[in-house]
Amino acid sequence: MSTPVGITPTAPVVPAPATARRRTLARAGAAISALMIAGGVGPWVETSAGTIYGYDRDGAIYIGMGAILLVALLLRGVKSRWPSILALIFGVVGVVAAVIDLESIINPEGLIQAIDPEAGWALYLATVTSVAITVVAVALLATRRDPR
Repeated sequence: MSTPVGITPTAPVVPAPATARRRTLARAGAAISALMIAGGVGPWVETSAGTIYGYDRDGAIYIGMGAILLVALLLRGVKSRWPSILALIFGVVGVVAAVIDLESIINPEGLIQAIDPEAGWALYLATVTSVAITVVAVALLATRRDPR
């Protein structure tokens, strides 16, 4: 079958490999950001006196960082570098805050020892998501953008 005069056949538009990789990384980062929000809401410290939830402590930081990253990565994660840089900064801040909080629970001082604190699942989730978003951010920054 011949092509009519004046019409040239076109191949389907396939995203460049770098763009597809960036899209996958941005979606993974958005999913991790949603988990970061969950880590900021759940139980951070379980004691004989009761449970302390993330939003009562530093969990509010994770809720805010997770919400901002979720929106930024979904809207601009593929086309712009600033969400990747923001994810890297938030990831490092999250890791530092989580390590400080875990250390204060694992090695309690003073009156806190009397209530026998244990880290809750949400504090561990906040720690893991902070490390994961840092890795995704580095991968996004290392992946070249499509020049289009």
